[in-house]
Amino acid sequence: MKISTVSLSLNKFFTSGKEQFVIPPYQRRYAWGTKQQRDLFEDLHSLGANDNHLLGTIVFLTNAHHYGLNRLEVVDGQQRLTSLTILIRVLANRFEQKAENGDKRADGCFRDLTAFLSCTDGDGNPRLKLRLGDLDRADYEAIVSYGDLSDVKNKSLLSAYHNYTKWLADMSLTELYAFFNKLTSDTTVIRLDVSQAKDAYKLFEMINNRGLRLQ
Repeated sequence: MKISTVSLSLNKFFTSGKEQFVIPPYQRRYAWGTKQQRDLFEDLHSLGANDNHLLGTIVFLTNAHHYGLNRLEVVDGQQRLTSLTILIRVLANRFEQKAENGDKRADGCFRDLTAFLSCTDGDGNPRLKLRLGDLDRADYEAIVSYGDLSDVKNKSLLSAYHNYTKWLADMSLTELYAFFNKLTSDTTVIRLDVSQAKDAYKLFEMINNRGLRLQ
């Protein structure tokens, strides 16, 4: 089994504009509830100075290439990636509101976060960085692309958006900057790239089925 492993801050994890993360059809729909969404938020919000949060392992199957765009199939990590990108969208919204008052630093944070959510194909056309499966794709795109939320059918996706909006709403601008730094610089992902499907699925089973249950 040939595996490429690298530990990345979220700044670097989302940095390539020529990569798209794709949720394959066989993956389950987004299903995180409020508890899991809050756990992710609190893990970041409670980070102290010089602390680092390990988001965990994201496994990609890397053999799907399209014109000008490397499409990485997400074998393990779709719930975290979906929650994380919705959180990024909501945080970007908060900075956009602050930037409307002429705050240049807030505008820079807004632009950085927005760039995390997009990539471009070979013709320079914008694409979403994360592409969900058929059942959730329209709902997710409405949330991260300023669509009509009244048409969103997956209530778990909608709750993620509303929860993160509520939890960020009362933060001061100083607190938002601190949260931005914790998210982008102090949060780490272990990225595993596997080139063969059989190895990717074997790795998925090892990660999810062979851990020791805490007593």
